[in-house]
Amino acid sequence: MSVRGSNFWREFKFRVFDGDGLRVPTSVQGEPLYLCSGEGGCSLVGSQVHLSFPAEIFTTDSATVELTGPDGQNVQVAFDLAALR
Repeated sequence: MSVRGSNFWREFKFRVFDGDGLRVPTSVQGEPLYLCSGEGGCSLVGSQVHLSFPAEIFTTDSATVELTGPDGQNVQVAFDLAALR
């Protein structure tokens, strides 16, 4: 098992689509997530990544977030933007 640094999220590629159109975030920030116990100290368990966009760049009622890991694995998640408004 390899030990990851707290900024390992930078090795991932994030892309967001509005329909077929790629939308570029105005900022991307990440923070490590730790699980701490009283006896074992803290362990890095993940990261929370924030992608910021101006709302007006989304012209459809759905968006898809695509995440590609450093090993090439790809995950996509669709969001219903109408439900968020």
